[in-house]
Amino acid sequence: MNNIQKITRFIIPAMIVLVGCQTQSPIQATDGEDISVKEVTIPDPDTHYELSWNNGLFEYKVSDGERSFKCLSKKATLRDLANFSINDCYNGYLADKIKNKKALTAEDGILLSFILNAQLTVIDTFSVALLGDMTSPGALHGFIVQCKDRSTAFSQNESNPEILRQQNDAFTELKINFLEETEGIRAPMRVWGNGFKVIDQAAIAGVFQGIRKEALSADNSDGNTVSKNPWIWTGIVLSGGLIGAGVMYSVSPDEPNVLEEACNKYNRDSVIGKEQWQAMCQTLSTYSSELDRLMRDMRNYVESDGVSDSASRRIVEDALANTRNDYQGAQKYLDYAIYDLPFGLLTYKARARMKACQGFFDDDEEKMKDVWADYAIAVSDKDMLRNVRTWYSASVYTRLIELMKKEMWKTDFKAFCEATRLFKINRVNKGKEENDISPYYNTKIE
Repeated sequence: MNNIQKITRFIIPAMIVLVGCQTQSPIQATDGEDISVKEVTIPDPDTHYELSWNNGLFEYKVSDGERSFKCLSKKATLRDLANFSINDCYNGYLADKIKNKKALTAEDGILLSFILNAQLTVIDTFSVALLGDMTSPGALHGFIVQCKDRSTAFSQNESNPEILRQQNDAFTELKINFLEETEGIRAPMRVWGNGFKVIDQAAIAGVFQGIRKEALSADNSDGNTVSKNPWIWTGIVLSGGLIGAGVMYSVSPDEPNVLEEACNKYNRDSVIGKEQWQAMCQTLSTYSSELDRLMRDMRNYVESDGVSDSASRRIVEDALANTRNDYQGAQKYLDYAIYDLPFGLLTYKARARMKACQGFFDDDEEKMKDVWADYAIAVSDKDMLRNVRTWYSASVYTRLIELMKKEMWKTDFKAFCEATRLFKINRVNKGKEENDISPYYNTKIE
């Protein structure tokens, strides 16, 4: 990728002005008296800067106080936007100032706002696309991030609304294009997500509703059943207007036995599903990690004693404050799409299969072990377990273990725990920190 950063100084020749003195005549000999000549001050010439980042796909430019953002190619993608904002604009220029606690200009604050808008847009679109792939029709939530002023420098400059409009227009088109793409990262996302469409959509919506509300438990013992009309159609609204439709679930999740029956229809081979999920997760997590690093750099900047310029500190503080809600929301929904929702659906499937191993007088414990082994592969061992964000997801998992524990003799269950390295969740951590899990067989078997 051709990365060009240009800083040009246009110097207007300044007239030489003698300040605070009269023109002196040529030095002549005197009667021993010193000659006193006042210092002549020459003003600095007027200097204008042009900063430009252009990689052939996008251009961000500042010239004589005027700034613009352009998408230069019809082939540019959402991922290209992420790479341009991070690699060219941040790593190539702004990171040096922020990481080394240097003073920032007003233009730096506006550029930082652009970078944040771009990265948040990418993460938000990933979650909308993946949740949409898993359901039919439409996505389980609409876009939550829109381009907006994220710095004091941005909001104080009257010429900024124009570049903000340019961002809105370009980002909207890139988001729509990404949802419709069939190549690049969209290919494994579609393949992975479409496997869940065999599950009744009301059941998926019920699980997602429990996750979204971050319910403390997945126990639906109140006997609620699926509504005959569970879907509420909602418009997905972007800055450019209504571009599609989404769906939300209107009632509480259905009772577990109905969800288990619905999720048991998922029929993708566990090994293939694990490989597809890991490939997709690795790519998507890269972009999430880049946004995390950017936010961490900004927090370190405002907390550092090495920042002596108060105006610079305010620029970053303001950008953090105006980004916090969108950052938390975008990252949360991406985690729901990658971890919580598939983990919940696959766990309900395992519960259905575990119940099928039960007999009137005796249970098929060997088959139960096979069910668990297959389930462990499907959820990528402990990878999903470490990263689910909600106690709802954790409780679905806990009830699966309790179901199996109830059907086995104590010694058999302990031996099974040791053989399969079955894990338990000690704590679901907030934010990006992985959950605290430990081997179940280290605990007392009651």
